[in-house]
Amino acid sequence: MPNKNNLFAVFNVLFILFVWSFTFTEITIALQEFSPGGLALFRFSIASIVLVLLSFKQKIRIPSKTDIPILILSGFIGITIYHLLIMYGQIHCTAGVASLLISTYPIFLAIFSSFIYKELINVNKWIGILMCFLGISLVSLGENNGILIGSSTLLLLCAAIVLSLFDLNQKNLMKKYTPFELTCYFIWSGTLFLFIFTPDLIREFQLASIKSIFAGFYLGIFPSAIVYVLWAKLLSKFSASTLSLVCYISPFFAMLVAFLSINQVPSSLAMYGSLVVFLGIVFMTFAHKLSTIKPKIYYLAKNKFCIKSYDFFDLKNRKNLKVIK
Repeated sequence: MPNKNNLFAVFNVLFILFVWSFTFTEITIALQEFSPGGLALFRFSIASIVLVLLSFKQKIRIPSKTDIPILILSGFIGITIYHLLIMYGQIHCTAGVASLLISTYPIFLAIFSSFIYKELINVNKWIGILMCFLGISLVSLGENNGILIGSSTLLLLCAAIVLSLFDLNQKNLMKKYTPFELTCYFIWSGTLFLFIFTPDLIREFQLASIKSIFAGFYLGIFPSAIVYVLWAKLLSKFSASTLSLVCYISPFFAMLVAFLSINQVPSSLAMYGSLVVFLGIVFMTFAHKLSTIKPKIYYLAKNKFCIKSYDFFDLKNRKNLKVIK
């Protein structure tokens, strides 16, 4: 019989996939009448209110004084900077391609992990990373009228880098705080930095249509509040690589939603590049399961000379050879 916790996790993953599929389309709709800064403040003001209401049912501890600086910094990086990069980057980028570029954050997560935690990046992973960068180049050429790295692509890639750093830091903090507590700390502190856009939000909100306001409420309630809590809970129980499949397939659903709702279609070159990026990320993630031919070194007992060989290479007088693994 299936484990209840596993069933609950599957339900959460499907819900997150559904919400993320609509997120970038709603950003595109809202940006038609809101500035990036105004929309970011609108979105996370709603998210902050939702978390305040939820906090009445869930106990939130006051963080220790030593952790307050890192929590505020994490909120500034993971909420303020990350979402401003997305908002500004998506002004001239289709929703599906924006979702795809953000989903490349596992590439940077692997690279930073190799430096910070000394995790080995094997040959197969490097092949996957190079495939991703090739695909990103094709996407950028298709989205920026032949420019290799356009401003939108650069901003969204910077957002992916910021997200990878945020996830690394969040994983460490989960040892001391619950997922809900961390979500509250990050969003509340990140929202404070967005208040510099208050005049823009007040002016734009008065002129905005119901459609754009609805998009702002959707972004605040679902992907910003509810999904942040659910994703943090999943990260506390499962590895990032286990959950990465959601990141890989969500851009294709985002493209479908953008096409059906706002008739937005990426260029052919961007579509081909998206496929290359997808294959590269999958290849990189499952690289450790790919078998590689490991060379062995044979040398004569008298150690006069060495012969480098593979397992399928047939050597004469093998009885007189010793294997070094």
